[in-house]
Amino acid sequence: MFANIVLHSRTRMGWLLVTLALSLAVISLHLYALENFWYWKHRWFDIPMHVLGGATVGAFFIALTDTKR
Repeated sequence: MFANIVLHSRTRMGWLLVTLALSLAVISLHLYALENFWYWKHRWFDIPMHVLGGATVGAFFIALTDTKR
């Protein structure tokens, strides 16, 4: 059901669910990375975290500006 809403829906709720999923992924990875020193052990880890953060902000922006045409 969740995948159907997220992947096949262009509604505001679908984009908000994408934003929620991305936010949970970012915060989970961030907390795990801090606990295990991934930011210091793997310098490249910061780049995918910024990409995920940007995707989260982008999905939220789309949800806010989504209008029916």
